[in-house]
Amino acid sequence: MPRSPATARSAGLALCFDGREPGLHPAMAPTRAAPGEVLFRPSVVLIDARDRAAAAPGSAFRGVLGHRAVGTLDGGAAGLVLTAPHIVCAVCDLCRSGLSAHCRLRRTLGLAGRDGVLSQTVSLPPTVARSVPAGVSPEAALFAPDIGRAILVARRAALASRAFVTVVGDGPLALITAQVLARENAHVRVLGRIPGREELCERWGVKHRPVDEAGRRGDQDLVIVCSDDPCDFEVASAQVRPRGVIAITPPAGSIEATPEALAACVRREATLLPADWGDIDEGLALLASGSPDTSRLISERLSLANAPRAFQPNPDRAALATLIDLPAPHPDA
Repeated sequence: MPRSPATARSAGLALCFDGREPGLHPAMAPTRAAPGEVLFRPSVVLIDARDRAAAAPGSAFRGVLGHRAVGTLDGGAAGLVLTAPHIVCAVCDLCRSGLSAHCRLRRTLGLAGRDGVLSQTVSLPPTVARSVPAGVSPEAALFAPDIGRAILVARRAALASRAFVTVVGDGPLALITAQVLARENAHVRVLGRIPGREELCERWGVKHRPVDEAGRRGDQDLVIVCSDDPCDFEVASAQVRPRGVIAITPPAGSIEATPEALAACVRREATLLPADWGDIDEGLALLASGSPDTSRLISERLSLANAPRAFQPNPDRAALATLIDLPAPHPDA
């Protein structure tokens, strides 16, 4: 089980993956920070597709789960903070060239090489703590990474305001991406499979159609795949216009594509635009301006004691985000 730097442990609970199933473990929460780090006290953790993939059969991850939390640093002087997932070395060639998201020694909280945040207290490098702007709720701040990804796609695609944009997917990432792009473009639509999403999209002024009812005329300037379903990449390859752009932003960070879909992209000379992680600070800044609406993107809230339920198969749970509320640590911790 990959461990954080050595710290004294308390009897606080943490949700861990041991290679078989997620489970609560006592005595995993640190009582003080490791040298050079800060003690973080999570109050709410968001569980998404990446976390579920880390705790799935066949995953190589072992340790405390969770990569996205809002809470306070020990002492509380910085106010609310959001955890950025990556811990980077800052000295390798990629870090020095501005590509720190691809650091050669990168570790990712709760996903790869480093314990996560589903613990009553966590020792963290101070560089991963991002201040939550005043007026942004903890629940909204948890979606800042998704907003940052949507901003990244919009910037890289560099679309004209009248470009035709299709977002494929039903989950929070798809719904957030559609809202972000619709701020500058009136021709954004969502193609999904889950009933009821059209009502959410209508609230935000975004068109929505069932994916199986959408025509495949190959006329979309940008198609953004916001799901891990290989069928959705096939949808994108049929929707994109010749020399258009297909952005790949799957919730779990991976996607499968059939040879036929890839061949269709080649025939259309489509540009593939991967966007695996976005800028969290940009996401927080946009939230501070009042956009996008994240209030409808949470399917349930669980206590830490019930947190293992968030990793059990459930179609409704997988469709939206699950929040885990953490109790304050014992005063003696």
